[in-house]
Amino acid sequence: MPPLLPDYVRSSVPIPAANRAAWYRNTFPSYAGTFLWVGFYLGMPGPTISRAGTGVCLLGLLIAGLLCFTFYYYAPAMLGMQTGRPLYIIGTSTFGSTGGYLMPGLLMGLLQIGWFAVATSISAEFILKGLHQESKTLFTIVALVWAYGLAWVALKGIAYVARVAQILNWIPLFMIVIVFWKNMGGIGSYRPPQDDP
Repeated sequence: MPPLLPDYVRSSVPIPAANRAAWYRNTFPSYAGTFLWVGFYLGMPGPTISRAGTGVCLLGLLIAGLLCFTFYYYAPAMLGMQTGRPLYIIGTSTFGSTGGYLMPGLLMGLLQIGWFAVATSISAEFILKGLHQESKTLFTIVALVWAYGLAWVALKGIAYVARVAQILNWIPLFMIVIVFWKNMGGIGSYRPPQDDP
């Protein structure tokens, strides 16, 4: 007798083709916000531009982006568009009903926890720098207030996150473009600060 499928697989109903949203209205705002996150850019100049030229770094960034698009985004997106099934069903079709709990289920859950923790830490560090403080106790208090506040906003406003992301995610892109424009004359001659011997 074949094993029974889990309830979440059996109850899955494909979304009709007419109701499927275009990529730029569905997942693009979330992915854009993810990849424009300040945490990725904090220490970027030192280990990259100091080791290779600007052109090599930009080429590496382009290749990495294309590889991520090809392996992590395009295949599941096309499976989702063809079948009308959500990501967790696509994951189950790829990894099996048991593997679907781990990939993407458990893995995505752990990723979200890690993401939330890093975002809280970076935000608390920025706030303490703005206050010109270095207290570990104050850092813990600010981190807890930030984490609980962010979780509360996410729980209360989850229905609005996608709508707000379509607007707010453009802000870091504009900031990156402005910083690049203001500093592009000095990029080629950038040298990282030398460590004291």
